[in-house]
Amino acid sequence: MPMRIIIIILLFLTFFPFFAQSEEAREHHITVYGAVMTDGTLTGTAGFKANLDRGFKFAAVTAGKKIGHLLDKIDFELEGQIVKHIAGQHHWEFNALVVARWLRFPWNDIIKTSFAFGEGLSLATETSAFEEKYHGKK
Repeated sequence: MPMRIIIIILLFLTFFPFFAQSEEAREHHITVYGAVMTDGTLTGTAGFKANLDRGFKFAAVTAGKKIGHLLDKIDFELEGQIVKHIAGQHHWEFNALVVARWLRFPWNDIIKTSFAFGEGLSLATETSAFEEKYHGKK
């Protein structure tokens, strides 16, 4: 599929009117994002102790489903990700993870915001140049 078609689909999904969905539909989500890789662990990255490596970039499309909540402040989700590495390496990656999503921010009446992190399993279509650089060849 040409990259332009993928970008158009991703933009459509990103700006699809969330407010028009039913409460039941909000139990599911689709997210599109891009990022650079870090050399840190989850805790190191969350603590701003990881180094960014701007030579390694990727774009991701994720789909998730809410599986529970805690005190109406944190949702727990199962999420699947399709990742295309676009700089520094050029393979595909498929991930399955458990996510915790913080829902309450003081400005949510103005713009609905959440913050999420997760851990899970990953399957790459080839050996990652990033992992070889930071963790040695395996």
